Amino acid sequence: MTEPMPERVKILLVDDQPAKLLSYETVLKPLDEDLIQAGSGQEALEQLLRHEVAVILIDIVMPDLDGFQLAEMIRSHPRFKKTGIIFVSAVHMTDADRLRGYELGAVDYVLVPVIPELLRAKVRVFVELFRKTQQLENLNTELEQRVTERTAQLEAANSRLTMAIEIAQLGTWEWDFISGLMVMSEDYFHRLGHEPGVTEPALEGFLGLLHPDNRQLVEAELLRTRESGVPFHQMLRVARPDGQILWCDARAHCEFGADGRPSRLVGVIMDISEHKLAAERQEMMVRELHHRVKNSLATVQAIANLSRRTSTDIDTFCRSFSGRIVSLSKTHTLLVDNKWNRIRLRDILTSELDVFNDSGEERIKLCGPAIDLPSEMAISLGLAFHELTTNAVKHGALSVPGGRLSVNWSIADEPGSGDNSALHLQWREHGGPKVGEPEHEGFGTALLRGLFNTDNGCSMSVDFNPSGLNMELAMPWVSN
Repeated sequence: MTEPMPERVKILLVDDQPAKLLSYETVLKPLDEDLIQAGSGQEALEQLLRHEVAVILIDIVMPDLDGFQLAEMIRSHPRFKKTGIIFVSAVHMTDADRLRGYELGAVDYVLVPVIPELLRAKVRVFVELFRKTQQLENLNTELEQRVTERTAQLEAANSRLTMAIEIAQLGTWEWDFISGLMVMSEDYFHRLGHEPGVTEPALEGFLGLLHPDNRQLVEAELLRTRESGVPFHQMLRVARPDGQILWCDARAHCEFGADGRPSRLVGVIMDISEHKLAAERQEMMVRELHHRVKNSLATVQAIANLSRRTSTDIDTFCRSFSGRIVSLSKTHTLLVDNKWNRIRLRDILTSELDVFNDSGEERIKLCGPAIDLPSEMAISLGLAFHELTTNAVKHGALSVPGGRLSVNWSIADEPGSGDNSALHLQWREHGGPKVGEPEHEGFGTALLRGLFNTDNGCSMSVDFNPSGLNMELAMPWVSN
């Protein structure tokens, strides 16, 4: 690859005699550089202000400013303190003259008549020196620019790293195997509930932060890492001074010395207490879901068995069984919408009975305080309300246009039971067909007696009054 031609530099020739300037130009032309002429000291100063000059040839004897005066003026300007100056003299110079010239910054002398080869050689030295200096300055400028850019990149990277550490709630820690010093970032010390400087910055101090049940295992893993150089990874429990227990994920890698042995352990530590709590909640929810599914399947099985015993044919069984499963599904939907916490008693009744408030008439009256039911109680009452509603639609008050239904409930203290309370509920129908005592106990009655019996702490009565069915129920109640 052909190297680029070096940039031409400028040489200033100062003399009041044009012939001498022409002779200098002829001698220096083989250097192939830019030659600038000045016929006086004033013109020389003007040329210097316009151009970057590598070397100046100055005639000592000139009418307005002699060479010494011109050199002094040039050196007084900060820009030209290092510009090469060669004095050219046709007169004999004393030692005092030479000393004065050197004091003014002259770097060489050439006597007239000029020896062309000698002058070219002297000027060439200064030209190359100037060119190398310029190259070094350019390289230095480029290097400074690269350093500036790299510094900015490192600062940006450090800023992003710091931000990532803060967002991820990470702390840094290290253990010097040689000195035994073990330190942790101050902000994380605060997170763990401690003040920097209080805990000994050594292995013993670090272990003192941990839950007693963790210390032995963590110490053994740290020592194993120090001996083998394998990465360290442990889930720690940290005991804060306020008694709170934090779960932390600590990871680290070894740095190795010149002998190939582990010399330092450097790593990060992250508070995972929230993740641990979320995992425990999820595990609890899975167990709770398993429990609820088993209960639901048991309820479905019980519904199927009772429906089978009270059905005369397969069609009757399918209709009754499907209706009861739909009712169960409605209650489950309400529970899911409320995240399986508690649902309103009124909401369960409304989901079953609202469809029968037809023709703009208020056939159904619900009266009672706002009560939130736990899930188990909600499922039992949902099934009970479905059976009572189905019976009312087929045989009771909701089977005729003039029939009416009222459901009342309240919470009251149980006499003689201390602080225990009970949910009292009354289902009363009137205005429907005449009611009589059934010859055989149907599914609805069997289900109610199975759901609400003395084993469950409940009491229930069903009165087949001719004016309409009346059911009264009392269930143990625990306040929110």
